[in-house]
Amino acid sequence: MEVELLKKEENLITVKVKGETYTLLAPITDLLQDMDEVIFAGFDVPHPLKEEGVLAVRVKEGSSPEEVIFKALDNLKRIFSSVKSDLEAQLRKSAQIEVA
Repeated sequence: MEVELLKKEENLITVKVKGETYTLLAPITDLLQDMDEVIFAGFDVPHPLKEEGVLAVRVKEGSSPEEVIFKALDNLKRIFSSVKSDLEAQLRKSAQIEVA
């Protein structure tokens, strides 16, 4: 994955994310839209055959768009870690029931 800065203003950042499309950009956008400091978060995949998307985030005055993105990425990492451990536990439980 490679990130290219397309536009940077005080309360707005737009980046191109190469190597990622809906898999990363949809969940991160959902988390960003739920954050109080975010005014707008959205993404676009300009071409369906290219593995790249564009993420745009506008935040309220006094917030940093970069920090808000980092915070959302930390939350996403926590959520996926929780899903992983829950899934592993359920698979172990299912495997024990089948063997018994």
